[in-house]
Amino acid sequence: MEYLSGDFYTLQLGIGAVIAVILGVVCMTIGKKKGRSAVGCFFLGFFLGLIGLIITLVLKPKAN
Repeated sequence: MEYLSGDFYTLQLGIGAVIAVILGVVCMTIGKKKGRSAVGCFFLGFFLGLIGLIITLVLKPKAN
C-alpha cells in the first residue's frame, strides 16, 4: 500500500513555492510603500515566510 506517492510531494513543493512567491510579492509591496528596498523585502518574505511578513510590517518607514 502506498500512502504518499511522489506526485503528492511534487504537489506539496509546488504549493509551497507559490505561497513563497505570494508572500514575497506582498512583502515587496509593503516595503516599497515604506521606502525600503523592494528586492530586499521580496527575499525577506520569500525565504522567511510569515516571519518575514511580520518583520516587514513592523519596519518603520525609511526617512529620506
